[in-house]
Amino acid sequence: MSAPIERRNYQESKINFDGNLYILRFNKKNAQTTLFFKGGHQLVDDVPINKSPLLVDSAMWVRLLPLEKQPYLKNGIIALTLARKSKVDSTGQCGAGREVDLVFFKASKSRVKKLSRYVLESCLDSVSIALDAAHMLDAISVENGELVGDYDDISGEQGLKKKFLP
Repeated sequence: MSAPIERRNYQESKINFDGNLYILRFNKKNAQTTLFFKGGHQLVDDVPINKSPLLVDSAMWVRLLPLEKQPYLKNGIIALTLARKSKVDSTGQCGAGREVDLVFFKASKSRVKKLSRYVLESCLDSVSIALDAAHMLDAISVENGELVGDYDDISGEQGLKKKFLP
């Protein structure tokens, strides 16, 4: 199960692979996200509180990808999404918008290392992987052992497919 579970002060998503439990925990009070893995844990995102995804109803996108969308996990590489508010104190359209990234981390015994980042949704850069954000994960799939995304729109270009490599 990787869908975020709401708790009082945090939300978390979990996946279990080959006897290893991975937990991504988003702290609602300070907007920090921590990855727990193989007996260790590390802060992986520290969003300023005024850009918290809670402000744009996007905390659901701070999550681990489901196990069936984790083709690199056998190599210790975990895929997750992180979200934040687009702008602070903006009165324009993107003031209430969100930015959602797909991020790959390599988990070792004692720490994690960020490998790569891909924009999935951006109000600022006119990027959308799905017309309806609720179906964002449906636009991501595994093809020939690689993670790919079918973008609805990237800066005016529609229907683009993109590989997500660590």
